[in-house]
Amino acid sequence: MPIGKYKHKLHTQKTKQKIRKAHLGRKHSWNNSKTLKRKYKEGKIINPMKGKKRPDNIKRNKKRNQKGENNGNWKGNKAITPIVMRLRMSWKYRQWRSDVFERDNYTCQKCNQIGGKLNADHIKPFSHIIKDNNIKTFEEGVGCEELWNINNGRTLCFNCHIKTDTFANKARRRI
Repeated sequence: MPIGKYKHKLHTQKTKQKIRKAHLGRKHSWNNSKTLKRKYKEGKIINPMKGKKRPDNIKRNKKRNQKGENNGNWKGNKAITPIVMRLRMSWKYRQWRSDVFERDNYTCQKCNQIGGKLNADHIKPFSHIIKDNNIKTFEEGVGCEELWNINNGRTLCFNCHIKTDTFANKARRRI
């Protein structure tokens, strides 16, 4: 019996295997996937995995395969976080921030707002200090006294901090 304008063709098992291998790993186009989703909802296509659970060993292997060296984003066993980010996430930076806030009594130094969304701002930019002192490692950064000097810090509210010349990358662009 013809289906549409083409005749229905039955494939042998060997041909079906070849077709399956050729299509393995391909993704459906956006329109096709949308159509398939609609057909699944309408019940025209029945998902063979519906109501079934994935075996435990596959779940475990999937989690195990995404850790460490098996992760696609693995860059080797070295620190890949830029030095500035590592310093800003360090305990010494958190201590410097809290010291600046306490010294300024949690008050913005420009608009005198008390509390709210406060930032600890380096008067001489963080990136300039790192460049001037030629800091190349995390240990050198932790040991640099100029980075952690609270006299080089001030408390600003978020709105005042945005307006400064040292906010975000503005300081680096001025160099």
